[in-house]
This record gives sequence, C-alpha cells and structure tokens, in this order.
Amino acid sequence: MSDLRSVYAEKAVSQIPRLLGLQDRNPYSPTYGCFKRTYWLDKVDDFPDALPQFGVLSLALVYGHEMPKNVYEGHTKIREWILAGMRFWISIQHRDGSFDEFYPNEHGWTGPTGFLLYGMLKSYMILNERGEFPSDFRDEFFASCRKAADYIIKYDEHGVLANHHAMAVLPVYYAFHVLKDDRFREGYEKKLAEFLSFCNDEGWSLEYDGADIGYLSASVSFLGKVWKLNGDPRLKAVMDKGVEFLSYFVYPNGFFAGSMGSRQTLHFYSHGCEILAPENPLAARAADRMLESLRDGKIVPAEIMADRYFLYRIPEHLESFIDYGERSAFAKASVGRQGGQRGQEGQLPYERPDFRKVFPGGKFFVEKKGNTYVVANAAKGGVLKVFDVPSGRLLLSDCGIIGKTDDGKVATSQWVDPRYTFVVKEQGFSVAGAMKNIPANKIFTPVKMILFRLFLLVFGWHTGMAYRIKGFIRRLLMLKSGCLPVLFYRSFEWAANGIRVTDIVKITGDLQFASLQLGDEFFVRYVPQSRYFQSQELDAKGWMLDAGMLDSLNHEKKIHLERLIDLKSGRVSDPVLKPLITGTMGLEYSEGRKKKLSLTYRLRRRADELIRGIRKHFAGDPKDLLDLGPAEGKVLSKLKDAFPRMHCTGLEYSKELIDACEDPRLTMVQGDAMKPPFPDNSFDIVTASALIEHVDSPKDMLKEVGRVLRPGGIVLITTPVPVFERIATAIGHLPEEQHQETMTLKTLEWYLEAAGFEPVALEKFMVSPWGAPGEKGIEAFMKKIGLGGVLLNQLAIGRKK
Repeated sequence: MSDLRSVYAEKAVSQIPRLLGLQDRNPYSPTYGCFKRTYWLDKVDDFPDALPQFGVLSLALVYGHEMPKNVYEGHTKIREWILAGMRFWISIQHRDGSFDEFYPNEHGWTGPTGFLLYGMLKSYMILNERGEFPSDFRDEFFASCRKAADYIIKYDEHGVLANHHAMAVLPVYYAFHVLKDDRFREGYEKKLAEFLSFCNDEGWSLEYDGADIGYLSASVSFLGKVWKLNGDPRLKAVMDKGVEFLSYFVYPNGFFAGSMGSRQTLHFYSHGCEILAPENPLAARAADRMLESLRDGKIVPAEIMADRYFLYRIPEHLESFIDYGERSAFAKASVGRQGGQRGQEGQLPYERPDFRKVFPGGKFFVEKKGNTYVVANAAKGGVLKVFDVPSGRLLLSDCGIIGKTDDGKVATSQWVDPRYTFVVKEQGFSVAGAMKNIPANKIFTPVKMILFRLFLLVFGWHTGMAYRIKGFIRRLLMLKSGCLPVLFYRSFEWAANGIRVTDIVKITGDLQFASLQLGDEFFVRYVPQSRYFQSQELDAKGWMLDAGMLDSLNHEKKIHLERLIDLKSGRVSDPVLKPLITGTMGLEYSEGRKKKLSLTYRLRRRADELIRGIRKHFAGDPKDLLDLGPAEGKVLSKLKDAFPRMHCTGLEYSKELIDACEDPRLTMVQGDAMKPPFPDNSFDIVTASALIEHVDSPKDMLKEVGRVLRPGGIVLITTPVPVFERIATAIGHLPEEQHQETMTLKTLEWYLEAAGFEPVALEKFMVSPWGAPGEKGIEAFMKKIGLGGVLLNQLAIGRKK
C-alpha cells in the first residue's frame, strides 16, 4: 500500500469521533440518529438541518472497509447508528420528497436532497452487500428514496451551479441502479443533458457566472462515481477535460484554486481523479500533488471545516482511499519539480516547459516562463497569482482593487462580468471595465429572524413559493451587484527585469474614496463553503493608498500606479504613482460606448461619412489607411469592413484604449498624432475622426499627415459644429471632452490649405446626436432647402498636392 494513499484514511478516520459526537446516539431519544447537535443537544437551532445526515455515509464507509487505524469496521454499534441516521433522515423528509438545509421549509434541491439521497443509497449498498440491511426497513427506505429522486428530476434551482447539476446526475443514477426503475434511467438522461448544457469546451463548467475550480473538482468527483458503475463515455469526456482544466490551478506552492474561481472555493475533491488515475496520468499526478498538500495541511482538511461542511470531506477522503487508482509505471516515474523524466501528459502545467495558455471563454490567462508561473482570471477583474517554481514561493497574490467610498459603498474590480475587456498581448494581458458595488453583508437581528421564520411557516410549505424565496435570497446575497461610476484598467507585462503590474482607476461620476487598496487575498462573494484560512495568506500583501495618493485620485479623478516584481530577488515594489496624461480619452470612452446610445450612434455616422468620402474622392483601390486617434478601433473596424483588402492601422496615444481593441484585423500602434512614427509616403488615406479639436496645433498635425500620405492621397476629418458643442457641453451631453479648439468649415478649409492640401469637400452631417428614422434622407432634404447649416457635425476632405 502506498504511504501516500494512507493519508486519505488517516485524515478521514481521525474525524469519526467528532462525527459521532454530533449524532444523538440515545435510542430512547425522540431525535435518535440526528447529526445536528445544536438542535438535539444545545437547543440553539429550531429545526433539524437535514444535511448533517450525510454523516451516515462516513459511518457506512468505515463500517464496511478495512483501512489503517479503523476500529469501526464491522462494529455492531456503528451499524445501529447508521440505521438510526437513515430513519431520522426519513422522518424529516417533506411530502414532496425534499429536505431542508439552511432554514425550515427551504425545500432544497441537490444541496440537501441530492447529496443525502446519494449518501443513503451508497450506505444501503454497503450494508446490503454484507447482508445486513433489515428486510423490514427496506420498503420504507425505498419509498423515501423514490420520493427524493422524483423531486430531483422534477425540479431545478435558481442560478446555474453546474456542480449541483452534476450532483443531480449522481443520485438519480444510483436510484436507477438500486431500485431498477426505468423512470429513473430516463431521469438520469434528463439530468445529464441539463448538466452538459453548462459545460464549456475549454473544460470548465458554469458556476453562477464563470468557472470555479474547486467546484469543478466536485463535478468530476460526482460524475466519476457514476462512471464507475455505468462506463458512460459522455461522463468520461467531461471528466478528462475537467482534469486538464483544473490542473492549471494546482499551484507550485502546493495550494489549489481559491480566488481564481467564480466562487473562490479552495477544496479539492479527489475521488474523480483517483477513479481516472489508472488511465489518465495527469489525473494521477494531480491527485498525488494534492495528497501531498493534504498531508502538509495545504488544502482544506476536514478538521478546520465547520460541522456543516466537514461532513463532505470525510466520505470524499474515504472513497478516494477505497478507489485509489493504481498508477501506471509511467505515472510512477520519479519527477523533479520541473518535470524531469515524466512526459508532458503526466506533468502538471507548472512542471512543463515554457508555454502560454489562454482560455478565451473563461477569460483565464496562464503562462510558464523560465522559473515563473503566472495564473490570472480576467473575467474576475484580473485576479493574479505569480509563483517562483523552483522554490514554490508565492511572489504575488493579487485579488484586485477594493475600496470604500465616502458614502459607505464597497467598490471592487473583483467581480465576474462578461463585459470586461480582456486583451492578450505579446508580453502579457490587460483587462478593463467598471468597478462593482458589492452586495451588502446582511445580518439577522432577533426581530428579523422571527419575521423570517413566520414568513417561512406561512408560505414555505408550498414548493413553488419555497423556490421563489430561495431565488430571492440567492440573488440578494450572491448575485446582486451594480456598476459604480468608477473604471479600472489592469495590465500584466513581462519587463526587462521582471514583471510590471499596472493599475489605473478613474472616477467618472460624483463619488470620492475614503480608502482604496491594491492586492492581497480577499473575497467579496458570499459562498458558504469558502474563506477558510490557508497559510499562503501570510505570503500575500496588500497596498493601501496613502493620503497623498488618495487625495490625487479624488481631486484628479484618476490615478495611475505601477508595481514591479523582481524575479531574481522575488521582491515586489510598492506602488509607484505615475504622471497623468492630459488631453487624451481613456477607459471612460470605450466603456461609455457600452452604455450610451448617442456615443454608438455618433461613431456609426462618422464611419458612414468617412466611407462615403473615400469612395467619392479617392481614385482606385486604397491599399493602406491610417486612422489617427482611433480609440478602441470601432470606426476603423467599420472602414475595414467596407474595404476588406485595405490594410488598416490605428495610431492611438492611450494604452488603455489600444488594449480595448478587439478586432485582430487592425494594426494598433501607440504614439502621438503630432509625431506619427511612420516613414514618408506610407499611406493612401489618413482619417482623423473627432480628433483635430483635441490637438494643440491642427496645422502642425496636418503637416505631419501630409508627410505620411502618398501623392494624391486624401485626409478625412470630422469634428463637431461649434454651436452644437457649446450647447451639448452645457447640458452635459459632452462632459469633459477636453477640446482645445472648436472649428467651423471655414477654419478647417484654412488649416488644410495652410498645411499644403487641396480642399475637395467641406460639408455638414448628422441631424440629431441620437439618430432619427430616415436620418440621411432628412439631411439631404435639409441641405436641398438651404438648412444644411444647422446640422451638428462636419466633414472636411483634403487631397495631397
């Protein structure tokens, strides 16, 4: 027997006394068999939470199997207490087949009902194989199992938790396996189809709004228990993909998952990997590494978990011991921390040669480079971990940005949002979006608890109403958040001497921060089975902005901070305040397009006018176009759509906006429109949409445009009409545009001529800043009757002589 394997048994068996201490073992007690000690003994709970009855499975496993230091195997009293637990389970079942977990009349789905049904059926199988299940109890027991299975098949839950759907697959199949009822076979197919609908081809499955690695290991475990019985290849395919994905989050320091996941769970469910181990070297390696961590206290063990949840860990360890997968000779090959003799399919990602792996669907970024291993979740605002592989040292654990506003709101970048802009670059990645107001931490008072209980007693008896109540609670505590008028930008870049982490925060509304912090290990989502202490937290560091930095943010409405990680020493520098660049747009511009229809409309109209102008005034087929100040490239993308064979380059000053560009067809260059970093005669066309009003010297900019244009090339400029701009600014339609000069068509004509261009078109367009039905027809009519002068935007086109 492997010494490592025995860790499973030792960790689990050591917890059996604690488990039995929770159970009412007095046969004359009305709560005989109940595992909820605070209910039957302490009298501080007013209902018997059903989930502790899962302790029956732990007792059945130690009763039915030989393992190290197991004094419980075959003991008569253990059998009696198993049966007592089963009978109490039956006594607290609702008429619809469900059970409660967190509060009375909850009618929980797979949380209590599914877990318990699997635990009871598996315990029955163990006793029945030994010929020790009472025949006079079988019919009553089976009747409760049928009701529970029917309930799981019939119902679902609010909010997508893929591991709960995997748990639905498990007990329903076990019900078919034990009860031999074909309707449960049909139910298995139904539940499996539901689960598969939440699986991503990248290997993860949906937990609320993203991938959670700890719960992914749970799904692999639940499916493995079924696959062991039926060999369904659909389960095997999901399990193999899941193991590959979760392996990226087995860290060099021996810890696992945590803040990288949507639900920030730290636990590792090992049974699925043990089942796969004989034929999947990566599953075997992951299981071995996590077994070492279990031995060393680096993954969450049963002994530090609350009574509610240590019940899960004991049977998981016991079943992993019982089904310990024999490692192939290949998988047993000795291996150093960097891989050594093991082939890559049997190596954890951090042990492999240098690589980069991006999961676009989940927005995860993983890179091994030299001795450094980096993992990040951009979907969660750029949560980041950096490790030194040889030493296993955690160099940086950064859960993002968090702060409190003057009015008491807690703002953070650490929230899963599909609208975040995630850009992978040659030397790293960036993520940007709006910070979130995290849900409040609701606390019960005696009065609130009494009212809550009364409400549940009056309405919770009805299954449909119970589901609505639970959905409301889940949305309130776990899913509710709102965007604040604060934008963030984070980038990770490999630098000459290590790694540079950049954070930019920009306030776009009437708000001030009382405090703001970068980094450290922190969690903002309410998840009951999370937030356990791990010693790696001692290696994580946070940086609270000092009074000067906070004052700068509140008064300038923007702050730019950089930290450097020296990979030789492992030292992370304190944040350095970088100078602000004025006169350029940034995060607020690209984020604003996602919310304001007027911005999207103005962009589209400018693009339409540029396309029309090119087709009318450029002779031939243009080959190269340069767009000055393209922001995130939305207009440039439309130009590329209109001229697919034309090479499109954007010259943008703001790194934030370049990183927001999502069109791979474009070449985005960082630089100053006043000093374009291109050779003479490089482009057929230059466009400058809503830019010229921002620069200090339009004449000098146009001279540079003339330099990079080929002879006969054209420049196209758009800019707002001065009157419209003054009115729009006054009513808040164009806040903080930072325009240097407003220009009429006459002014634009003079600038073109002064820069050596021949003006070929000077006209107005756009009847409304929000658009109107038949807008172009209206504009044409207005121009025809002499009202073109009241249009709101301007187009000027010049040709290089």
